[in-house]
Amino acid sequence: MEKEKDFRSSRFLDLEPIIENENQNENIRFPTFEEEYIDEKNCKPINLENVEIQIQDCINSLNFIKGSFDELIFTDEIIFNKFVEYEQNYSIHFFNMLFLSRELSMIYIFLQYKYALCKNQSYEEFKKMFNLRFGEINNIDEYYENFVENNKNLFSKLNEDNLIKLKEHIKISFGYEKELLSIENENYKPGLAPYSIITNYIIMIANYVIEDLNILKDKSSEDNIIIFFSDLEKLNLICSFLYLIYKFDENNIFSKKENSPEWIEMKKNFSRKCFYTRKQLKDSLKKVFDMVTMSYASFSKLMDKNEGKGMNIVSISTYYTYFFFNKKKAKVQSKKFLMSPNTKIALTIWNLLDSPSIKNMVKIALPSIKFVDKFFIKRLEPEITIDKINQLTNFIKTFNPNDKNITNEIDKIFNPDEYSNMIKKEKESIKKDKLLLEDIIQFDDIDYSKLIIPKNNPNSNNKTDSNYIKIKVLSSRTFKYQNGEKGLKALINKKAITKTRNCIMIHIHGGGFVAMSPSSHENYLRKWSNELKIPIFSIDYRLSPEFPFPKALDDCFQVYLWLIKYGEEYFNMKFNEIILSGDSAGGNLCISLTYLLIMKRIKLPKVIFIFYPALKMNPIDLSLSYLNAITDPILGYNLLLFCIKAYLGKFNDVNNCFFSPVFMDDNILKFLPSIRIFGGTKDPLRDDGIYFYEKLVKIGKDVHYTEFKYFPHGYLNYDFPIMMHEVSKANDMIIEEMNKFITEPKKK
Repeated sequence: MEKEKDFRSSRFLDLEPIIENENQNENIRFPTFEEEYIDEKNCKPINLENVEIQIQDCINSLNFIKGSFDELIFTDEIIFNKFVEYEQNYSIHFFNMLFLSRELSMIYIFLQYKYALCKNQSYEEFKKMFNLRFGEINNIDEYYENFVENNKNLFSKLNEDNLIKLKEHIKISFGYEKELLSIENENYKPGLAPYSIITNYIIMIANYVIEDLNILKDKSSEDNIIIFFSDLEKLNLICSFLYLIYKFDENNIFSKKENSPEWIEMKKNFSRKCFYTRKQLKDSLKKVFDMVTMSYASFSKLMDKNEGKGMNIVSISTYYTYFFFNKKKAKVQSKKFLMSPNTKIALTIWNLLDSPSIKNMVKIALPSIKFVDKFFIKRLEPEITIDKINQLTNFIKTFNPNDKNITNEIDKIFNPDEYSNMIKKEKESIKKDKLLLEDIIQFDDIDYSKLIIPKNNPNSNNKTDSNYIKIKVLSSRTFKYQNGEKGLKALINKKAITKTRNCIMIHIHGGGFVAMSPSSHENYLRKWSNELKIPIFSIDYRLSPEFPFPKALDDCFQVYLWLIKYGEEYFNMKFNEIILSGDSAGGNLCISLTYLLIMKRIKLPKVIFIFYPALKMNPIDLSLSYLNAITDPILGYNLLLFCIKAYLGKFNDVNNCFFSPVFMDDNILKFLPSIRIFGGTKDPLRDDGIYFYEKLVKIGKDVHYTEFKYFPHGYLNYDFPIMMHEVSKANDMIIEEMNKFITEPKKK
């Protein structure tokens, strides 16, 4: 039992060893990137010989797992029954492993061909050797029938749905072979680092599965079986990356060595912060992850019992209390949930900070601030649609702000002539002092937990009404009025006398495009406003999947236009400087919004601050940092894919630069303002920020990339006194950097 206890320690933080007495200085040696994803103690030099050894180790581990599982499933009745019970969701993973050894062997031969061991071979010789080793496959259906015949004992246990899934997997596998064999270009050379990183990860998770199997031999409890299937799924998710890894050629930045010219140039404005030991951070993160684990366990258990009929606060509290005192049970239930996550439960947990009861409790821990209010603004221009995005994309390579023919065409896309004329006449007929009341509407506080809101009620918090977009305003200074009134209502009716710096921040919150709001990010927004002494306007955009791309982008665009056109007049303050900020999905929207502003030739922000941004939204275009999602208890790989698909909606181009900003052409990128990117080395989206940073460095932009070692995704939301003082200190560093871009008003 002691062995089992040690083995069950939190694996999210076990991917790297605890480092005692770590260098506290921020000038830590620049990383060789294999260290980010594997155990530093077992890190070996990346060369062909070591990669081939790792591949062989993978093959041996997978073959051992297959043999051990064959033995268990036919000798242990409990495991066999659980296998049948879970087969709808999990058993297909085991059959995938029948192909993994084959696929790893293909990579082995492929690397030999491309590197020294087979450098004198022609492509035809390589192909001949490949077919001799694996057989030339011309008919998938015929191969499938033979495969079923050779494994009839196991296949008899599968239902029809899983047989279909397995056949699809075989097609993918063969498609992978064809792509591998089609890389005939002699100039193509794969980067070894990605192969080393993924095979090390496979070995690590395979060892977990082997340990699970050993424990199952001693005790085949339901909890141990769930943990086994959980680790088996992780193994298969990692192995699925093998289909994509050949795309990492030697020109990819993560295939290059630390002393390459590219990294030497990028290191000039690349900093890594580490002012804590690994153990200190692990202890702090444990508070956060325990809370998330108990939430996943409580909500999923309640859904299991109620069969999805509904939830209530009493039942949730009961389960939460139970799991609080039974943390091992909570981990097992959470693992079961994450194997096949219910997106409704995940979104409920992500939105907990927006529920009225939690909101009131959290307020106690929030920094105090003088002014918080919310309001809806009326959109000024026609909505940005998919059709407009496609039209704008066609002008990217030829865009020139000085070419009137091009700019006129772009203006027609943004604002068709008939609408433009209507707006012009309307503006001419409205006096300035009356325009405000028609373009801005104040609403009362509405319970966000109610999803059904009257659609035609103009006084409701109605996100389905695209004519109005909600904004939350936070300010460290009290608004003072000549008549003594307080609040935004008085601000509308009377000129406000404010004392503040001539700078504002426009903030776009994160939440995977599917969850959260400005309220769930108030913990750090209040701190920013107080420390920077500027008002912050946080946009409450519409969420997916109900409102997919480009609805959220359009909301942000409309708010920015409104503030630029009318903000100074209505709030009686100068917007001389604008800081645009966003985290995660908000980082994506910040950059995409700026692309629209460039093409429409609108005043740009002075600087953009983005935090762990989602900039490369193509899961097939592999990022190695996605490996972090395999073990991340909050942003797991399945939830990451859900967020991308939800935001994509009916749009079919994941590489479109307004959907995936990292793919924007240099012709637009060159107009971007200063950019500051902040990440964490354990963030599944970490590489998105580095790829974007690389592009901006190449064209000479003012850009800095800062990452905090071992920090996970979403760390700004953990800046609470009772949670993580490490994040609080990191936030202080961020505020210090923001302050550099704010000009003090001249004294009269």
